[in-house]
Amino acid sequence: MPFLMISLRATKAEYIASQQPISTPNVAENLGLYPKFSTHQDAQSSTLLDEERALLRNPNLKGIILFKHNYQSKQQLKALCTAIKNENSNLIIAVDHEGGKVWRFEEGFTRPPAAECYGLIFDGKITEACDLATATQCTTFNKFFEETQNSLTADLPNITQTELQQKTALALAQQYGYIMAQELRDCGVDLSFAPIYDLLSVSKVIAGYHRAFHRNPEIVALLAGSFGTGMRKAGMAVTGKHFPGHGSTEADSHFAAQAVDNRSMQDIQQGIKPFKLAIEAKQLDAIMFAHVIYPAADPDCEPAGYSKQWDRVLEELNFKGARISDCLSMESANIVPYLVDNNNPSELRAKPAAAEDLSEEEFKILSYIKKILEPTDLSLSLIASAKADPVAASYIARTLKAGETCNLIILCWQPPKTIKLVLDALNILNQKNALTTTVLTHERLEVLKGGPWLSTSKNSITEPLQLEENTSESTSIRKLHSRL
Repeated sequence: MPFLMISLRATKAEYIASQQPISTPNVAENLGLYPKFSTHQDAQSSTLLDEERALLRNPNLKGIILFKHNYQSKQQLKALCTAIKNENSNLIIAVDHEGGKVWRFEEGFTRPPAAECYGLIFDGKITEACDLATATQCTTFNKFFEETQNSLTADLPNITQTELQQKTALALAQQYGYIMAQELRDCGVDLSFAPIYDLLSVSKVIAGYHRAFHRNPEIVALLAGSFGTGMRKAGMAVTGKHFPGHGSTEADSHFAAQAVDNRSMQDIQQGIKPFKLAIEAKQLDAIMFAHVIYPAADPDCEPAGYSKQWDRVLEELNFKGARISDCLSMESANIVPYLVDNNNPSELRAKPAAAEDLSEEEFKILSYIKKILEPTDLSLSLIASAKADPVAASYIARTLKAGETCNLIILCWQPPKTIKLVLDALNILNQKNALTTTVLTHERLEVLKGGPWLSTSKNSITEPLQLEENTSESTSIRKLHSRL
């Protein structure tokens, strides 16, 4: 039983513009200094419109994700969150606040460094870490780094240099995770979609923006786990992304028609490993899927967020938390290539003469919607509206497809009329499936609102990960963790 999370006003053109790297003639260009998100702001961006108030009361809407244009000040943000909760107290208010480049609210908030900084410190590359923190606009890093090292050496006078570096990295990750979560929750924001569990590799949108902690999956699990521990101590749920790993896919799934990871299953397992370790240590409350295709692992060759194969993998890993889609407005979430009935591949390909007024793509989309929703008065009316609005029809189909695997579906940058049609489709789907999945879905999503109880959850600091002993590095990491 899936529910929707949407953004409040902004155009997709603004979003695309905000994602582009800038050229600068200084060191920041090489270290990854990226532009601030769109500075477009107006009264409507940071308050609620009447048409949005109506959407917020829809029972199939579960959340709002905020962006740069929704923020003017902490006082305004608190008022906006209060207004949202006054319309519907069940909504989850979320934001992407990873640190580094991925940061939505500026004035009044403490920006963490890019995740790669912690990995550089863990490896003893202090100068590179400090340079990257500066380049990614983290103004507190040098101060926190010095304070952490001084505290550790005072408490542990016999600590080795390697242990000092590693403990510093873990402590800073936890400290910034806590500060990020605490500042957001003080303003009424329930959830930040963090941290990243992807490996540092070739991905333009992960490595290119310094969003991954490390190349080693075990070190990723340690550092991301520490960041998540800080979040939970502040009462915020932890979302690991992007399962089963986006780090080794070069294409940017925001803009590429398809993002494909053509590695072997053995190599893909390395990307899964940080998630597996985190699940075993009960560090994750939710997992966000990647819009990436993994042919070696999924014979249907569908993006992970649409693939029942990857949902089964999570079941096998005994993951009990929420499944979240990445935003369905991303180009790699395009639904059309996957609208084929695997039991009857020709079913959605042959366009009858009666459908000559539809393009091949429109025919596939409408056929899929009919198949999922089944003929009822409500669905026939919805399909008629979708036929008249091919763009909305595409997002209805994407949502229904994601609903096969996800509890929470994110759809941003779309106008209210499109959102309304998508919510109507979810209403029909959820009425159809209400008896089988309602309780489980609500339980999974309720956790994402967070609360003080999360501060006592199991985490990597009190529950050391059970790492494999196939490398000397694994052994040293385990010894380090046993002393934390």
